[in-house]
Amino acid sequence: MKKIGLFIAAIFVFCGVFAQQNIETRLFFSDTTSFPFTEEWQYLSTDIYLLNANKFGKLINETLFEKIYDRKGEATFRRKKGLEEEKLEYLFISAELQNVKFFGDNSMMYPLYNFQVNKDKKEQYQTFVSDNIESVRIIDNLPLYSAKDRIDAKIEVRAITQSDRDVILGFIGKQLKDLATLLNPTTAVFSLIGEFGNFIETNSRKKEYRFTSTIRLFEQKNFDTRLHSVHVYTAVTANSTPIRINFAKLKAYLDTTQQHSLSRNKLAELLGYGQYPLIIVANYKSLYNMENITGDEVNTAYIDRRKVRVENNYNNGLISEETYRQEKEFIIFLSAFAAFKSNLEMYRLNFKMGNTEAAMNGLSNLAQQYRMLLRIYHDTNFKNRENNMFQHIFKQEYLSNIEYAELYLEEDHNLKSVKDLVRTMTHIERNGLPGKDSEIDEAVRALHFADRFKPEFTEKTQDGQLIRNQIDHAEEFLYKKLFEADIQKIEQTQATTNNLSVCEMLKQKINNTNCMRCRERSVSALLDFNNRYEENMKAAALKQFEATVHETEEKLLAYMAKTNLAAENFAREYAGDTTSVSAVIIGKRVQELKRDVSNLTDYTQRKTDNLSSQMITRLIERIRELYGQIDKGLDFIAGNSPELLQKHTSPTPPVLEDETMVIEEAVVDTTAT
Repeated sequence: MKKIGLFIAAIFVFCGVFAQQNIETRLFFSDTTSFPFTEEWQYLSTDIYLLNANKFGKLINETLFEKIYDRKGEATFRRKKGLEEEKLEYLFISAELQNVKFFGDNSMMYPLYNFQVNKDKKEQYQTFVSDNIESVRIIDNLPLYSAKDRIDAKIEVRAITQSDRDVILGFIGKQLKDLATLLNPTTAVFSLIGEFGNFIETNSRKKEYRFTSTIRLFEQKNFDTRLHSVHVYTAVTANSTPIRINFAKLKAYLDTTQQHSLSRNKLAELLGYGQYPLIIVANYKSLYNMENITGDEVNTAYIDRRKVRVENNYNNGLISEETYRQEKEFIIFLSAFAAFKSNLEMYRLNFKMGNTEAAMNGLSNLAQQYRMLLRIYHDTNFKNRENNMFQHIFKQEYLSNIEYAELYLEEDHNLKSVKDLVRTMTHIERNGLPGKDSEIDEAVRALHFADRFKPEFTEKTQDGQLIRNQIDHAEEFLYKKLFEADIQKIEQTQATTNNLSVCEMLKQKINNTNCMRCRERSVSALLDFNNRYEENMKAAALKQFEATVHETEEKLLAYMAKTNLAAENFAREYAGDTTSVSAVIIGKRVQELKRDVSNLTDYTQRKTDNLSSQMITRLIERIRELYGQIDKGLDFIAGNSPELLQKHTSPTPPVLEDETMVIEEAVVDTTAT
């Protein structure tokens, strides 16, 4: 940054009959504070302190009297010879600003003090001034960039005699004429015109005058103002005694102070000097403070007013090119904020009216507007990462309004999900995936909220495509890091009962992840393992079933022979007996045997192509259960009617059809198939 000088040059000139005398102004001290000012401290204010004002008389007298020494070497003063004298009436101090565009191409001078001067009994001059004036602020918040490289103020001390009054009036008249040529006079110009009037009025009544109005060039309030530099001047003559001022305390004060301003008493304390008049010029720098705005206040009308105000300030030279650029960019941000609020209101209305579809469409629009807010801020912040004005002044206003947007997005679950979605996609876009696996998984959860928007959002919008790409990248990362090895292990493991535990860890991971790709691939691998396991189990079950069928075929011939024998003997032994308890019970058992043998025959002939391993295993179990049931039934008959299982040599009488029906009706089937 180009360093702009804050040096206020003080040039003392004594006019009238005193103009040719050896009076000079000396700069005795100049230093700046240790505070690190940057370019956003872009306004200058200047206070002038007058110390030892009653010593001006001494300064005047030194120009009129010469020092002579007597025979003893003692110094005395006598009036200089050959001087044309006029009566001295006033001591007039003025300041002329140069290089300031507010006053056009001309330098502008304005009055500071006007002191009455009289003679004492010894015919020496003395000034009558209220030596308790705190300070005169000659300029207030002058934009530094409105000057060239520096701001010069020529301070003149005029000794006004009787014949000089017209000169002063002419001088003031010229200043007023110069001001009249300005096409767009500012408030500062009108203040200066008023100050000229005040000077003429007090002068006509022979009263003491001091500058009072302050030339305020920028009316914005709440400036952060800090002391920048101090310059100490004094006026001396050839007859002046040597000036000895100890500036150590003042320098130490500037190097260490945290105070924002000086005071007259403090300067007097730090300097401790009272021999000659001192003029201390204290320069202050002010920080540009942008107009604060809260999210609730942002609307189109406010944005339009701010645009006009910024344009006017820039056109009037009150803000710099850089400030103007920053304000214009902030207005773009505010416009995006207003659009965000508009979409938020539309969502609220649709949600309140129960229009779910419109509300969800509003969420996708709201996500895009919130995304735009964050994008504008991040892009602006990156572009101005080394710009002190943005970092120290504007950045906080961006963040403040983003915080308002985030508060709005806390109203319900859908809005919170929109906030998480946008902040997640913004973070990934700028910084890549988070560092922890759990954080990546949480990011995937947030991004998948976009699945609730219409497909057109993903297919046709740039933000939708970005979300889809981020999901793909994050899920592929999680899959390769957390799931791929487990899936490969499952694919390479034999699907046996002893290896079923290899699937349990993957099942737990599926339950604890938001990664849809990881779930789908894991489920596919588990299904494949289960299919292989089923194939192996079915093959084993079929082998066992074949063995069981072979075994059953051997048993079945014996079962059928015994069952048929029992049925034939029952028909012969109990022919016509339908009422006795023994006939009913024995007949029931005979029928159960016939049924079980028939079922056993069916089971051995059952087709197994479409049966699962579990169903085949259950079929085998059922066959073996029938073994037991048939054996139990035969044992019952053998114990209670052994004759039914014995072969008879005599021909068996034919069984009447009606008798067989009676037996079958008497048997109640209580065995489940």
